[in-house]
Amino acid sequence: MGILMGIAYLIGKILDELEERQDVLAGRINDIYKKVIKRDEQYQLMYDKAKEYYELLEKADGADQAEKERIKEELDILSAPFSEYPAYHAFLEMERLRKGLR
Repeated sequence: MGILMGIAYLIGKILDELEERQDVLAGRINDIYKKVIKRDEQYQLMYDKAKEYYELLEKADGADQAEKERIKEELDILSAPFSEYPAYHAFLEMERLRKGLR
């Protein structure tokens, strides 16, 4: 009977350890999921801002000076999320200069 009790004790310990590891793994999976969702939301936000930026650039063609000033202000706001990424930000600035909007 002593051996069976020892085996039962060890099985109980193993099951406890597996349960703890399962909780840790579930927590990690949840953390990864949250990061993916956050990244997806950030991607969508930047995509939408870039699209607005280019649509606004197209409106600059043929705009009078007052309208161009308004467009420049909006472009400044729309390009703000890209300032974390110098290459993207520089590309947007080059597109803006190409349209004559300093």
